[in-house]
Amino acid sequence: MLILVSVLILFIPLVFQIISGNKSLNNLLYKDYLGVCIASLFMQVIITFFSFFLAMKGMTMNGNKCVTGAVAIFGLSFLVALLMVFIMVVQFVKTKLKERKTKDQESEVILFDTIKSNSNSDEEENL
Repeated sequence: MLILVSVLILFIPLVFQIISGNKSLNNLLYKDYLGVCIASLFMQVIITFFSFFLAMKGMTMNGNKCVTGAVAIFGLSFLVALLMVFIMVVQFVKTKLKERKTKDQESEVILFDTIKSNSNSDEEENL
């Protein structure tokens, strides 16, 4: 049971990154995005060591003298960290693209208003 728990807690920083990262990028959180990313990576390192010792404890409680399988926690944690970095990049790029789209729409509205006001002034001059 402890081995299963030690594997499952490796995903806590990933879930934290997904939830808090989106909130931070949407300005719903008081922390900036870089702070959330650093906190997620730091939590991943701390939880990896905790999970390793928890897996070792679970294996020795079952009577196993060899706890080589606990080393797999580091490999799994590395894969979760890579997935977390990928999610960080996707969140950041998604937000930047959304900001660019909003900026382009605002510039189109300003350009349209300018053209409209110019055409109205041209019509008034013709009258």
